[in-house]
Amino acid sequence: MYRHLHRLSPRFYAHTRLGDIMSRVNNDIGEIQRIAAETALAWFGNVLFLV
Repeated sequence: MYRHLHRLSPRFYAHTRLGDIMSRVNNDIGEIQRIAAETALAWFGNVLFLV
């Protein structure tokens, strides 16, 4: 995600408020964490079910 933000054009940063960028980053990271946790729990549950 950092790499993507770093590659955005200066024009993007000129037209987008800092608070909007920070909000998007925080929401995206939170969503990634949620999906990873749900996937890990589902995987672990399936492994236990097989045993």
